[in-house]
Amino acid sequence: MRKILACLFIWMVLFLTGCNMNIPNQNDQEPITLYKVVLVYDEEKTETIETEGEINLPKPVKENHVFMGWYKGDELFEETTVNKHIRLTAKWLEIGTKFNVFYDLDGGELPSEWLRYYYFGEEATLPVPVKKYNEFLGWYKDEEFTDGPYTVISASEYGNKLYYAKYQDNAPYKNISYELNGGTLSNVTDKYIAGEVQRLSFPKKDGYYFKGWYLNDDFSGEAISFIPNTFNDDITLYAKWVERTLENATVSVYGDSISTFEGYLPEGFAYYYPQTTLDVKTVGDTWWYKLYQNNNLNIVINNSISGTGVLNAGGMSGYQGLSQKRIDLLINDNVPVNMVIIYLGINDCKIGTDTLTFKRNYKEMIKMMYDTLGDVDIIVCTLGAATFSYNNCYDLRIEYNSAIRELSNELNFYLAEIDKVITDENKDIYMANMLHPNKMGMDAIYNEVMNSIDLNIGA
Repeated sequence: MRKILACLFIWMVLFLTGCNMNIPNQNDQEPITLYKVVLVYDEEKTETIETEGEINLPKPVKENHVFMGWYKGDELFEETTVNKHIRLTAKWLEIGTKFNVFYDLDGGELPSEWLRYYYFGEEATLPVPVKKYNEFLGWYKDEEFTDGPYTVISASEYGNKLYYAKYQDNAPYKNISYELNGGTLSNVTDKYIAGEVQRLSFPKKDGYYFKGWYLNDDFSGEAISFIPNTFNDDITLYAKWVERTLENATVSVYGDSISTFEGYLPEGFAYYYPQTTLDVKTVGDTWWYKLYQNNNLNIVINNSISGTGVLNAGGMSGYQGLSQKRIDLLINDNVPVNMVIIYLGINDCKIGTDTLTFKRNYKEMIKMMYDTLGDVDIIVCTLGAATFSYNNCYDLRIEYNSAIRELSNELNFYLAEIDKVITDENKDIYMANMLHPNKMGMDAIYNEVMNSIDLNIGA
């Protein structure tokens, strides 16, 4: 047994000594350490080097490829020498490899033929963008315009590229001065470009409605909401105000088929009313016209399109509720609107828009209105009962109304709670068909809207 244990001990010593690769020299000095360096050139070639000191890493060559360096795993090994156990893999880039090119144009436009991608090993010329009233100064690799300018991608470059366009603004600017007459104005624009149409921001003043910008301090002439393309001089704008009363309010309607009537909409807008089979025969039967008829409210425009919603354009591309083009139409003939009444959303049920998306985009629509119209009163109608069953519309309508109520508190608009007037229990009384109200339904909507106006604005 003692002989066996002695043999095992000797074997373990020899094994451990061999693992460390420490070999005594002939002069019985300190042992020499051997290191094993494994170099993987490619799938076909691997080299193992044993060394007692540092070795210089080679720079291999491969046909039709460029050597990119030695990598330890996924990380570049930046040293040029090694003196330790290590496994390194050569990284190659094949000449002719295709990479994408992206551009931050900052409002510019690329020519019809432009560089979308380039090939490693070949020089590529960058396109020249065009931006109105601007001179192009070159492409840069950073937003701060410190790395550049570049006109070409050199043959030695590789990887996807993102370039930032730098310009010099040479637009013919003219100055704008404001006489606010006690009001305040955010997002002040103190310049305009001669020859270009420019929308003006609207000011606000507590207890007053804004009635337009005038070019004369006595408010003679016509009010403007846009600077026309005929202006070519510095201008001063004078703000006109009237007391915030219903008699002084200008109103615009923003809705879908429920709020339409032939001949009372912008040209080309799709309408639903009148229908020969329904009792809503004249414009005087509609809820929105009754606002003008019974209260002498000044209707600036009925911006309603049949079939549309917040996200649904109803076959009229670009005219969904969340559309700057459509919101701009709330200002008609340069008359600033003081009140917007919104009855929109039931057609979003029809396309199955989820509640979170509906709420997010409804919020954005309201914010766009405030940005465009200034200190405007907004009244939002909740969605009354409907009987069509697209995409689980019943449940969506309930959820939409909850979302609208939440947004009312957040964004400071008023509610006309139509869903409490036209309910699932009484819809057969107020609805002519699955979606559209009859005369009694129109009266019910009008009364609820007027109640909201009286409560929130009239008082």
